[in-house]
Amino acid sequence: MTAQAAFQSFQMPANRFDELAIMNGMQLTDKLNKGRLIKVIE
Repeated sequence: MTAQAAFQSFQMPANRFDELAIMNGMQLTDKLNKGRLIKVIE
């Protein structure tokens, strides 16, 4: 799963994907391994 797909699965607003990627120190196209923790904004 890519970072972008993970953000979509958490129903984050699409206009904040870039910000979320920066906050997590990754690109939207980076692959996430199973069990990796990511930060999201509620």
